[in-house]
Amino acid sequence: MIITVLVGCILLEDTLVILVLPIPSQSTEWLTLFLSSRNFSENAMMLYVSYLCIKKAVRQLRLRSAQAPTATAATSEGQKLDLMSHIEDQLPAYVSTHRLSTRESEVLAMVLEGKDNRTIANDLFLSEGTVKTHVHNIMKKTGTSSRDELRQSFWTE
Repeated sequence: MIITVLVGCILLEDTLVILVLPIPSQSTEWLTLFLSSRNFSENAMMLYVSYLCIKKAVRQLRLRSAQAPTATAATSEGQKLDLMSHIEDQLPAYVSTHRLSTRESEVLAMVLEGKDNRTIANDLFLSEGTVKTHVHNIMKKTGTSSRDELRQSFWTE
């Protein structure tokens, strides 16, 4: 509704400035400056759209920091794929920040998907003890003490 009103104001202001008002003379420099810049309605609309974008981003960040997403919470296959793509997008930066090895990053991705040690061991063809060691090393490097804290750390950084 507000955007519709602002678009109407932009059209009205442009019509007045371009078609109705006379061309300013040299003595009115402020009017020439006004005509050459964006009009007030466009500026108001850009501020409003910026406000909406920032408001949505802050809401998403609050939700993420309040409860980290997990694959078990995803109800459909599409949501699980979406979660995995988000993990893949953010994983390189997190791995680089905490100096995790390639194998640790693979294990971390599976931990973030909600898999247990046995499942991770089967998927990566490792022993369960090796997976436990990798998870321990990941937690040590990231300064976390549980899988939930690790998920929270991943999604808030």
